[in-house]
Amino acid sequence: MKTTYIFILIVIGLLAVMPSCKEDSKTETVPQETTAFTPGQTLTYSFAVDDDTVVKMIDEAIDFGTQDRQVIMLIHKQTDVMTPGYEYIFFPVIREKLGLFMILWAGHFDLNFVTQEERAAVYGHFLDFVVLNGLDAGLLIELIIGEGQALSPVISMIDEAENLKNGSDSNLPSPNDLLYRILTEKITPGEIISELKASGALKETTSGVIVTIFKSLIKTIDVWVDFTKDNKPITDMSSNFMCFLNTNDTVLSHYTGGTAFLTKTYSLSYDAGLIEAKCKYHLEGVYAAVHNTIPGFYIPSCNTICPWTSCKGAGFVVKGKTDYSPAINSATNFSDPPVADMNGKVSVEYGDCCCFRKFSYLNFKINAGTGYSEVSWSPGKR
Repeated sequence: MKTTYIFILIVIGLLAVMPSCKEDSKTETVPQETTAFTPGQTLTYSFAVDDDTVVKMIDEAIDFGTQDRQVIMLIHKQTDVMTPGYEYIFFPVIREKLGLFMILWAGHFDLNFVTQEERAAVYGHFLDFVVLNGLDAGLLIELIIGEGQALSPVISMIDEAENLKNGSDSNLPSPNDLLYRILTEKITPGEIISELKASGALKETTSGVIVTIFKSLIKTIDVWVDFTKDNKPITDMSSNFMCFLNTNDTVLSHYTGGTAFLTKTYSLSYDAGLIEAKCKYHLEGVYAAVHNTIPGFYIPSCNTICPWTSCKGAGFVVKGKTDYSPAINSATNFSDPPVADMNGKVSVEYGDCCCFRKFSYLNFKINAGTGYSEVSWSPGKR
C-alpha cells in the first residue's frame, strides 16, 4: 500500500547504508507527522507592505520518492510578483539547483545515489535534516549552489549552533538565522561559530555609553524577542519592548519627549486553499528622547506588534520573532553628544510541518536622530 512520507521515520532496510540525519547530533524521537500536501498541489506565498504585494510566488508539491515511499517537496513553479529590493524575502527551491545540490548532499554523507530507491532515500534524508533543524531549504541550497559555499563547514555550523542553543541561552539565533547571515553579511561559518562561543561570556559595560535594555536588564549580545506564541499573537506586549539608553542612567522614566513612529504593516501569506499560515506585523516605538542631565538622543522603546495570525492545517505553524542588536553611538565625532543606533531583524517561520516551510526576514534600522528605516536585501545592494 502506498504510504505518505513521514519525517524522521527511517526505514529499517536503510539503516545499514544510511547514517542518521546529523552525525553526533540529536537523536531524540520527534512527533511523526505527515504533510498535508499531495503531489501536484500548489502553494501561493506572498509578502505585502501595507496593501501592496511586493513578492508573490507559486510552488508545486513534487514527489521525489518511490511508489512505496513518498518524499514530497515544494518546488518553485512561477514568480508572479518580484519588486526590486525584495529579492531576499523568499528563497524558493529551484528544481535544477536542487538536483545539483543533492549530488553534493549524497557525497557529503557517503550515500549511494544511483538507483531510484537510493535517490529517494537521499532526498528523504535531506528533508529530514531540513525539518529537524528548522531550515529554509531554498536558502541552504542557494548558499551552496548559488553562492559557492562549501557544504561541509555549513553543516558543521548548523550542528554546532544546535548544540549551543540546546545547552545555553535561548536568545541565541537559530541555525536558519545564521544561514541568512552568511548570505547577507558575507561572513563565514567559522566566524559565526567563534561569535556564538564567545556570546556567553560576560562583557563589561563601560560607563557613559549606550546600552540595550530588555526587561530592566542590560544586554551585551543580540536579543531575540517572540511576538507570536502557539500560532497566535502575543497580546500582552507591554514588557516586550527594547530600550537603548545611557549607562549613566538606565531608568526609563528619566528619558522624556521624543518622536513616536509606526511602520507600515507587513503581511505574509502561505495559502494552499483549505490550509494556510498567515500573519501581519508592524513595528512601533519612540526615538529622539532626551535626558535632563545627560546629553544625546535615545530610543526609549521599540516593539514588534502582531495584530493577527491565521493557521489552518495539522502541524502548520506561525512563529514570529525580532532580533535587536546591541546599540552603538552613531555620533559623527567622539566629542559630540551620543546618538543611539541599532540594527534589527524580523524573522517569521510559517507553513507546513514536514514539507518545506517558508522563512521571511525583514532588516531594519532605528537611529535616535532619524528614526526607523527599512533595509531590504537584494543581490548587489548590500
